[in-house]
Amino acid sequence: MLAIIKNPVEKFFIALIFINYLIVIYLIKINTKKHIIN
Repeated sequence: MLAIIKNPVEKFFIALIFINYLIVIYLIKINTKKHIIN
């Protein structure tokens, strides 16, 4: 998917969005684990 995009700025923004998405999932998993422990 990233190979199709020629514009480096678009690649950069897509990478940022993807990283933010992963961080959100990671935080949600941590929060759910805390709730299960508590």
